[in-house]
Amino acid sequence: MISPEKNKNATYALHGVLIKARSLAYQPGSDREVASILDRAEVLTKLFGSESDETAAFRKILENVAKSHQCNFVLERFDTDKPWDSI
Repeated sequence: MISPEKNKNATYALHGVLIKARSLAYQPGSDREVASILDRAEVLTKLFGSESDETAAFRKILENVAKSHQCNFVLERFDTDKPWDSI
């Protein structure tokens, strides 16, 4: 699970990961990069359903995605204190 106070931010960050994957898909020769980011998105979705608190693991994966795929906005979406729907 993701801690209740970070749940909406986590959903918004996952949305950002999918946006990045779609953007990459339109770039020629980016098949492996698209597969890599979607592999991580798959793990992120599994963390939502975990019995234990996986908030820290979720953030760590987002850090890796942000660094590997030049998309810091996904981590910013998770870390923001602003209401997720006002960003």
